[in-house]
Amino acid sequence: MIPGQLIEMFQLQDKMNRVINPDWINAGYDWSRAIFVESAELLDHIGWKWWKHQEMNLEQAQLEFVDIWHFVLSHVLAAHDGNVQAATLALLDGWKAGNSQAAATPLQRLVEIIGSVAGLDGQVAPNVLYEVAQRLGLSDAKLFELYVGKNALNHFRQKHGYKDGTYIKMWGGLEDNAVLSVLLAENPGISYDPLMALLDEAYAETKATP
Repeated sequence: MIPGQLIEMFQLQDKMNRVINPDWINAGYDWSRAIFVESAELLDHIGWKWWKHQEMNLEQAQLEFVDIWHFVLSHVLAAHDGNVQAATLALLDGWKAGNSQAAATPLQRLVEIIGSVAGLDGQVAPNVLYEVAQRLGLSDAKLFELYVGKNALNHFRQKHGYKDGTYIKMWGGLEDNAVLSVLLAENPGISYDPLMALLDEAYAETKATP
């Protein structure tokens, strides 16, 4: 992972968290619980039920991993008192220790490692996250692209009433996550600010439609 991209992700996460709570670093949020719940949602897209036929929904699984990544960044940054440089070094060291053969991980192993992403001690193992990301086809570049996209959408949601319940999640028959996927596909490599402008435009059209 490129250190500069990881630093940018930490900075975006800090900015997003401050929208919700300016003092989020000291709020004592249970990041491991959030990671655990998101991991369960990821498992549903992987297909873990042995008693019924299931197929992996790779695109949704990747997006669920990105949701987990938001909480991982928050967890690591809070553990380092908001010091982006220290948090970057800590996460980067563990990420580099990941298993380079992870892409060949059998499905059952993937289910097992997702289940262990958030341990009982509340710690996050970057090498385990690396293994999951590789098995889901998330290169470092792809993870960065999807993270920036989802972070922009999360920030957009907060600006438009997500917390007080006034936000409209269905945009012209599509859930906002699906709209984001379309925008990212149509604009590969798009940066944060231009993406926010596209989200504003699409949302305005949704609200203008009777």
